[in-house]
Amino acid sequence: MILSARGRRLVWRYLVPALLLAAGASAAPAPVAGSPPVTAAVQAEQAAIDWLRAQLGPDGTFTVQPLDRRLRLSSCAEPPKVGLGPGSRLAAHTTLQVHCAAGPQRWRLYLRAETVRQLQVPVTRRALAQGHLLTRDDLRLERLALQQAQEVEVDPAALVGRRLARPLAAGQPVPPSALGVEYAVRQGEEVVLLAGLAGTQIRTVGLALANARAGQRVRVRNVRSGRVIEGVARQEGVVEILL
Repeated sequence: MILSARGRRLVWRYLVPALLLAAGASAAPAPVAGSPPVTAAVQAEQAAIDWLRAQLGPDGTFTVQPLDRRLRLSSCAEPPKVGLGPGSRLAAHTTLQVHCAAGPQRWRLYLRAETVRQLQVPVTRRALAQGHLLTRDDLRLERLALQQAQEVEVDPAALVGRRLARPLAAGQPVPPSALGVEYAVRQGEEVVLLAGLAGTQIRTVGLALANARAGQRVRVRNVRSGRVIEGVARQEGVVEILL
């Protein structure tokens, strides 16, 4: 069909703009079906996930318990702040506090999380008996997946010289509960007795009659005289006699 000059002008005036509008409408991105709205619950969960990922590093794994999707709160106008809940610590079972301080609604939400972390920790090379004094030869390093609540010592140097309060099996990490109290002197063990008099220092051998930490008073028996005297535990196996 051949259009007259007037017909061509009408096409450019009415039809072309309409086609351009239709093309623009079809090019607009459609919302993704099924994508969750950015609600306070979604925002709080993502903030908690990001915080845990930063805290635990690449060797940590965790799960965050989802919040109730019926929660009617507006999303935060800025990234919410995340921290441990009151009285919580980063343990196997922990509570996170997510706080929004900006926006039409200010809110504070609490989420439950579970964490597991890969750590290189000292474990026992062999079975060790109660009362055993730990040495470097008793320990080796091994990478284990440990829940954060399972407190274990990660520095072998901090274990050397500590006495076991209970037996440990071979290949077992050393929790604080397995370590005895650090006594300077122990009941039934020989100690060095020091006594200072007129600028001189007298040394003799004694027998501790009780356990004592450094700085605590303790009764000891002088092995030579058999006399029971009192002193102050100063360091490992040393008691200063009170004159």
